[in-house]
Amino acid sequence: MSNELRGFAREALVAYEQGFRIIAARLNEVLKKHAPSLQINSDPPESGLTFVGAARRLHNVLMGLRPYYPDLPDDRLLPVWSLGHINSENNPPFYVGIASGWRLVGPDEIESQFRALEERAGWSLDKWRTCTVEPVEQHAEQWRTFLRDIESEARRVTHNRAQALAALLTGDTDTDLPPHADTYPNTALANTGGQRKSASRNATCNERMAGEITKNPEALGWNSRQWAEYLKCAKSTVVATETWKRLEIARLKAKAERMKDRSRKPKGSDQRCD
Repeated sequence: MSNELRGFAREALVAYEQGFRIIAARLNEVLKKHAPSLQINSDPPESGLTFVGAARRLHNVLMGLRPYYPDLPDDRLLPVWSLGHINSENNPPFYVGIASGWRLVGPDEIESQFRALEERAGWSLDKWRTCTVEPVEQHAEQWRTFLRDIESEARRVTHNRAQALAALLTGDTDTDLPPHADTYPNTALANTGGQRKSASRNATCNERMAGEITKNPEALGWNSRQWAEYLKCAKSTVVATETWKRLEIARLKAKAERMKDRSRKPKGSDQRCD
């Protein structure tokens, strides 16, 4: 799960930056005319990419993030990019969303906002800074921080699960089974109990199972049939390995913990207040 979440966070950050660079380039054209000493800090936009295309890409990635963050607002309520205070600092800033919505302009409506901004020829340098440059950059940094925090959170989860897997494969059966992970210490397999230095079929399969788990976290959820197909051996060989036995113990322990948690939940009748 953490692997998938990190991927969504990275993709969202890329899509966000693509849209931001297009907006920043257009705003910098306006600034060049009216406040040439000011520019929004941004890399140049990607050649051939339209703002509508960037917004559509971000929409698709956010669909993947929403199951993890159900409180993330709908596209029509999500202020993604800022155009700053187009009227004055006393009015709310204009935000561009993935779709038109409450207090949001859609991707196909931003050109009219740029034209309105071009009419602010009488603004002072300080006003361009406080109404355009600062709010645009600050809002972008808030989004970057949000998306980077998601990726960092997923990395921490991955690290904790990596430690759990290392303990599991070295024989610590008190450790819960980590559902997914993508980075494991190479030393985790050095002392695996099932890795006997012999030519036996079980030892060979055990080593290959442990090695595959470190490379492919999804393998933690494989059943004996899937392992047998991957290893090209009998299911009886798989279930005889030390790695399989430890995975089974961890699964049973995790299942027992889930059952215990469910039994602790109060019944509806216990929560009534008469």
